Amino acid sequence: MEDLCNISNRRSNNKIFKTLGRHEEQVELVETYSKIQGFWRESDSEITYTDVIELDLSEIEPCLSGPKRPQDRIKLKDVASVVKSEIGDEPSSLDQISGGSVLIAAITSCTNTSNPTVMVAAGLVAKKANALGLKSKEWLKPVWHQDQRLSPSTLKNRDYCLN
Repeated sequence: MEDLCNISNRRSNNKIFKTLGRHEEQVELVETYSKIQGFWRESDSEITYTDVIELDLSEIEPCLSGPKRPQDRIKLKDVASVVKSEIGDEPSSLDQISGGSVLIAAITSCTNTSNPTVMVAAGLVAKKANALGLKSKEWLKPVWHQDQRLSPSTLKNRDYCLN
């Protein structure tokens, strides 16, 4: 069986942790813990699955997170109607939404926010938008999740986004 989904740690994870600014002691701790718990995997080791879940990829529909919480899910085909219902009485009208309007103002999930490349890109876009005079509507609340653990590279990008 092809290794499509496998929750384990490997040496390649250590490289990612180091890239994200984790200290060597933290990386070693994760490796030690992973080995003790039995989910460390050498690249050539065979995986034994306790359960197999088969999934027909043709049944998956594209979706977006939101509109209020990242765990909420909107089918892509329903986005237009959800946006119309969510805007409601906000100090704007759908007539003002045109090509180039920014409707999604968030980068969410630990996957995206822990990826330095994505965060650098977001920071550069925010910095450029700010330099060009793009301002948020007063009813749009820019948020940087306070509980998020930030790597040094991500902290620099936060400064771009907040300034």
